[in-house]
Amino acid sequence: MKSSPGEIDSAQKGIALLEINYFAETRDPFFNILSLLTASIPNFLGMPYGNVMTDIEINLSIKDFKNNTIKSYSATGNANTYIGLYWSYGGDAKRKSAIEAFKVAMEEIKVKIITDSGWLKNQLN
Repeated sequence: MKSSPGEIDSAQKGIALLEINYFAETRDPFFNILSLLTASIPNFLGMPYGNVMTDIEINLSIKDFKNNTIKSYSATGNANTYIGLYWSYGGDAKRKSAIEAFKVAMEEIKVKIITDSGWLKNQLN
């Protein structure tokens, strides 16, 4: 039975190997310094206490069951998450920033895989 374009074939034909090549997480001290200089008064009005910036580079390799690499895809993702008094992620800002950066990179790879889907199916069959 042939599957339609949006349908997933249940028979496994290969594997996908995901590698994180680069991961960096930084905090910009601007908001911390500004908060200290203004006695945190603007933070009560909505100014962030800080922010977390994440940069990630991932590589996804599609392999057949003989461990031959069919195709590799690389992508980068960047995200910036703010830490505020009432409206932000607080202690989870690092996690939120990392997840958002990963989503950006995976979306880029997803577009490439969809473009190559016909060719990939032929190679894996």
